[in-house]
Amino acid sequence: MNLTKKMVVKLHRELWEWIYAETLKTRSFVFKEQWHGWAHNGGKYRKYDINSECFPCEYALNQMVKHSVNKDDLPVTRRCRYCPLDWEITNNCLVANSYYSKWCWDGYPM
Repeated sequence: MNLTKKMVVKLHRELWEWIYAETLKTRSFVFKEQWHGWAHNGGKYRKYDINSECFPCEYALNQMVKHSVNKDDLPVTRRCRYCPLDWEITNNCLVANSYYSKWCWDGYPM
């Protein structure tokens, strides 16, 4: 799927704002696959077309291909240099102290 940087940021925010709101509402862990934007939930996007159900990851992979980098030759974290997001506390979402890792390990903010 060919997404622009602007679309990626918009969709990323939409997904994670929904996760945050649902988490507060249900007071339980919410999975990305439950988002209403995925086709199997009546939305527009097929989650299997989006790498790791993550719009920035999909964008990063497309940028790697655009720059003739073989995505299969690099460790997952090397694609992070193509991520369109600024993670503030780290250079990617997969390290232990990132917001994403905290969500994975902590589950929800209650």
